[in-house]
Amino acid sequence: SNMTETDIQQVLAHLPENFSMRDINDACVKCGLPSLAQGMIELPPPEILRRIAAEVAMDGSVHQYRSRAGETEALEAVHKLLRLHYGTPSAPGSVLMTQGVTSAVLATLLWVRS
Repeated sequence: SNMTETDIQQVLAHLPENFSMRDINDACVKCGLPSLAQGMIELPPPEILRRIAAEVAMDGSVHQYRSRAGETEALEAVHKLLRLHYGTPSAPGSVLMTQGVTSAVLATLLWVRS
């Protein structure tokens, strides 16, 4: 089932000021709603993934920092996907790209809370 704005406000009311994904999960459970916390909070990533990440991180030619506004080509691709696949035109600056679902959920909840 889809969460309503009232459901989201109920979850927000149960969150401490500096909340974490664990807090989001606990608030959703307390409210009887599907958890907005993504991933397996208590389990580490698979060892093979950690080994690959460690190798890439040690490669001096790799630079992990990217544009804070998002890569132009990626943003254009998202706008095109929204328009062509979903029939939803989007204005420049209306798409926020994050480093993962945790950042996206937190950014959304902080925006809703403001």
